Amino acid sequence: MSVSENIAMVNGRIASAAARSGRNSSQIRLVAVTKYADAGQIKEAIAQGVQIIGENRIQDAVEKIKGLPKVEKHFLGAVQSNKIRLIAQYFDCVQSISSIGAARKLDQECRMLGKAMPVLVEVNIGKEETKHGVIPENALELCNGVTKFLNLRLEGLMCIAPYFDKKEIEKTRPYFRQMKELNEKIGLKWISMGMSNDFEIAIEEGSTMVRIGRMIFNQG
Repeated sequence: MSVSENIAMVNGRIASAAARSGRNSSQIRLVAVTKYADAGQIKEAIAQGVQIIGENRIQDAVEKIKGLPKVEKHFLGAVQSNKIRLIAQYFDCVQSISSIGAARKLDQECRMLGKAMPVLVEVNIGKEETKHGVIPENALELCNGVTKFLNLRLEGLMCIAPYFDKKEIEKTRPYFRQMKELNEKIGLKWISMGMSNDFEIAIEEGSTMVRIGRMIFNQG
C-alpha cells in the first residue's frame, strides 16, 4: 500500500477506536514517526493531511526537516546534553523530557532562541531498564520541576508501553490505564501513548496522541 493509502487506513482505525471510547477522532492527534522514512514519503504524508511528524535521531532529522513543507515537528528520542541545542533549534515540541537536568538545559537554549517550547514528560510506565523516562512514582515531582522553567510549557505525558505481540496485545491495556490515571492526578492536556502495534488499545484507554511510523511508511 502507498503512504496515502496507509494514512487513510490509520485514520479509519483511529476513528473506530475513538468511537469505542466515546470520543471523536478530532480529539486525537496523529504523529507520523519519520525515523526510517525518506523525504519523498514524508512530503506525501504531509500532502495527505499529516500535521505532525516525529523524529528520534537528531542527526538524521536535521537534513530532512530543512526541506519540508510547513509541519509541526516533535522530538521523541533521548534528550542528550550535547544535542539539546539542535533540538531547541529545529523542533517545535519535545515529548521525551525525563530529567530536570535535561529540562533546565533545554530551557536555557530556548531562552537564547527567544522561543517557548511545549514539552511532555516521558514516563517509564513499565519500569523497564532498557527504556528512558521517569518512573510513575516520580512523575509528579518532575512535572512540578519542569513548570518552573519560563521557556518550557509542560503540556502532557508520554510513554512507550512494554512490547507484546498481537496474541498478547491486551497486556498493554493496564499500562495505558495507569498512564490515564496518572495524568488525571497531574491534569495535563496530552497523553502521548500508542504506537503501530498498540495504538487502538491506547486510544480506548484515553490516549490523545498516537505515534505511528511503521504502519504509515511500510517499515518492517
